[in-house]
Amino acid sequence: MFDWSSPARRIGSRVLEPIPLEIYQEIFEYFRENDEMSKKKLRRNLANIALVCRFFSATALPRLFANVDFSGGFGPETSRANRFCRAIINNEDPAKTLAQYVKTCTFRSWSNHNPNDPLGRARDAFLTMYCNALPKMTSLESIIFNLTPIDKRIVKSIKSLRLLKSLCFSQCSLSPGLDLDQFTKALKTFHLRSLTIVQWEPSQSQKFYNTISPALSLHDLTKLEVDNWTIIQRLSSVDIILPLQTLTIHTVENPTLLPTLFSKTPQLLNLHVYIINSRVDNLDFIQLPGSLLPNLSFFDGPPSLAAILIPSRPVHKVWLMGTLVGLPGHETTQSPPLLPPLDERLWKALAKSKAQIRELLIPEHLYYAASPKLHLPTIATLKLSWCHANWDSSGDIKNGYEEDIKRTLSKLCTKWSPNPSVSQLVFELSLAGAFDYVLLNLRLQHEILQDMIEEAFPNVEQVNFLTSIDWRRSGDGNWRAEIPETKKRHLWALWNDDPSHLNDYGGCFEALFDSSNPDFRDYAEP
Repeated sequence: MFDWSSPARRIGSRVLEPIPLEIYQEIFEYFRENDEMSKKKLRRNLANIALVCRFFSATALPRLFANVDFSGGFGPETSRANRFCRAIINNEDPAKTLAQYVKTCTFRSWSNHNPNDPLGRARDAFLTMYCNALPKMTSLESIIFNLTPIDKRIVKSIKSLRLLKSLCFSQCSLSPGLDLDQFTKALKTFHLRSLTIVQWEPSQSQKFYNTISPALSLHDLTKLEVDNWTIIQRLSSVDIILPLQTLTIHTVENPTLLPTLFSKTPQLLNLHVYIINSRVDNLDFIQLPGSLLPNLSFFDGPPSLAAILIPSRPVHKVWLMGTLVGLPGHETTQSPPLLPPLDERLWKALAKSKAQIRELLIPEHLYYAASPKLHLPTIATLKLSWCHANWDSSGDIKNGYEEDIKRTLSKLCTKWSPNPSVSQLVFELSLAGAFDYVLLNLRLQHEILQDMIEEAFPNVEQVNFLTSIDWRRSGDGNWRAEIPETKKRHLWALWNDDPSHLNDYGGCFEALFDSSNPDFRDYAEP
């Protein structure tokens, strides 16, 4: 599959000393995997350097084959996965050797296919082949199942994976013909460090949890994400200290259980809470002694929980994104008029963190309640959102009109005195009515940067009106728009049919649609 030669330095016929390994390492570092490089481009670069010499091959191949994705759709990746798995099953090299490099495997989109039509039968055959190849990937540590019915083929394929440390079930179901005893028996053999179970559909969720929950050992987990309260209740009832470092709870059904839960998780670093069911508008009735969660550094959840949790803990990153929802018959009002009593107290609570808060994501109405510069003078990254369930999302942005957007951001920029600590500013406008207009209009964004943001945040170096566009200020003070590598394919597909209505600035959109661009083939559809 790969041929290589050992590069040599020459002057005429005289052979020089070999190239030092440090040079190879520096070259390889340039191709390291990072968030700014698309997977497709990364795979191509890794494959190219693997052809150069034995050193690059030994270094690149483990990364090139660390992740495999088995999709129920049909595309270019399907034929590649088929060839790879067929060769693994037939014990052919280099596939059988490359299979040892696989660390993470993803099964996605295998639901809702008809086994009686030709395409359905083909998909079913592919799934069988992928499952048969899986036990040959003996270094596998993580499996992700997304929109995939769990059937006997999958159970048979995973039960021999002794190194498995991470398991994710996202919107999965139990196949009608599945032997549940065999499934739970396989689960009992794992010593998981990371577990994710997100079902979304309540009817599917409870059955799934009831089946697998008793079989899973939770004692070794360092990372857990669940959308079912029964798992949290089980965690709270253990009589040991849990090693959890990251915990994501989609819905807190009974907030009074939180102190008991937190007493079991002293190593927790990151806490994410999306919804809290409560009969009142605040959580003052919950007592959280300062001795709980002594290492918490990242909180993502409702302001009501932040107000009682952040004081006396070393939190340096705060996202106020959760929701306080009333139980039936005890609905809590979400609009801002009933929230101001919490506003000032919330800012004072944030200021009592034992660590300096460096990143803050906050809803618009809480930003207007008190000056971030006054209470949190060390914020480097400030994110402001209009897309939160705890306030009126219509706001001042409506109908996509330019003046509405300018007026809204002008109000924000002039509310408080200039804030010199902020170096990155993010506006979470994604669900606002002006989403399309802001995305298309780079001229408007640049105008707002120069006329409003520079004065309000004099040291800001990066601004995002949307996650699809990065604005960065160079040393000469000029702003330049960039599209992240991971967003180029989406934007190209969205506007390729008619890019004429895009309002460009500095040639940002022009470069995206330029077929002579060296990176064009990495994101443009063939």
